[in-house]
Amino acid sequence: METKMTKPVAMLNKKAGVEKDESSDLIYGIDDTPDIVTTTVLGFQNVITSFGGLVAVPLVIAGMAGFGVTDTAYLVSAALLVSGIVSIIQSKGIGPKFFRVGAGLPTIMGTDFAFVGPAASVIATGGIAAYFGGTMLASLLELGMSYFIKPLMKFFPPVVTGSVIALMGMTLMSVAMEWAAGGLGSATYGAPLNLAIAVIVFLIIVLINHYAGKKFAPLAVLLGAAIGYFICIPL
Repeated sequence: METKMTKPVAMLNKKAGVEKDESSDLIYGIDDTPDIVTTTVLGFQNVITSFGGLVAVPLVIAGMAGFGVTDTAYLVSAALLVSGIVSIIQSKGIGPKFFRVGAGLPTIMGTDFAFVGPAASVIATGGIAAYFGGTMLASLLELGMSYFIKPLMKFFPPVVTGSVIALMGMTLMSVAMEWAAGGLGSATYGAPLNLAIAVIVFLIIVLINHYAGKKFAPLAVLLGAAIGYFICIPL
């Protein structure tokens, strides 16, 4: 049964700022609370999606530094541990109002591909020690600059930030293709089967996101990864 809002109620809601934007494609508003099943599944998808990016950067850095398996695992573990701690702080928010740390919104904090390019130059010049030292020094600079975000925003219009994000993606295409091909050193590196699996998973995600409707479209990445996993089992 369709329930139509009466004019007086609609006017009251409009004045209160709670009238829903019918032209929006958003399934949930910022203050909406999905049911526990939806929250759990979408949260799990968010973690799985973020996990790839979280471990990708330390894997790339370890490769640049020539690390073995043990040191690479240590670097990945350190990145995941710090990501968890910072994500809790960012999501919950700590400290008094005048010096509060964290946005108070559910946010997964992690590694950033923007630093991969500079990292390559630093590691090539001074090794991994120089990279770690530069990272710690740069973090103090970022901490100080965080107090001046608003006046600094005028130096970063959308054309600048958009170009940087696009260049980050294009710079990492080589890494993505290496992984899609099977990973460097793999006996089947570049095999058509490896590339076919990557293409199939990509197409599945795109099709689910576009055609599955509002119920399953938000789960496109999780469903695509699961289907790709089951495809790979007999292969």
